[in-house]
Amino acid sequence: MKIPYCVELQEIRDPLKGILGVADCLKHVPFEIRRIFYIHGVPEGMERSNHAHRKQEQFMIVMAGSVEAYVEYAGGSQRFTLDRPNLGLYIPALTWLRIRLSGLNAVCVVLTSDLYDEADYIRDRAEFDRLMVSAK
Repeated sequence: MKIPYCVELQEIRDPLKGILGVADCLKHVPFEIRRIFYIHGVPEGMERSNHAHRKQEQFMIVMAGSVEAYVEYAGGSQRFTLDRPNLGLYIPALTWLRIRLSGLNAVCVVLTSDLYDEADYIRDRAEFDRLMVSAK
């Protein structure tokens, strides 16, 4: 069973040019990236996501502000705080995810293992709970 975890991303610092952040496929991000989307402009206190995926994996990086990510999976639940761009969160399939963006102009980038497919989403919490009981 795969579980969510944080990954320190590579940074190349130059005092004159700034910082270059790196997230390599299969090194930092544990899958080939098929899709990228970003979330921003979320009102303070508003919750996003509130679903799981059957097969798709995700990797989340906050570019500005911070993100509180609440994950639930067959092995338990955790809360992660992403508050710097050199920290990524791996979210495996069959993980219920809820996020809250904080800070003015918060931006979160999500890398995914597959293209958008509505059939891959689990939006019904009762269905997810049934799947978790059978996974244990």
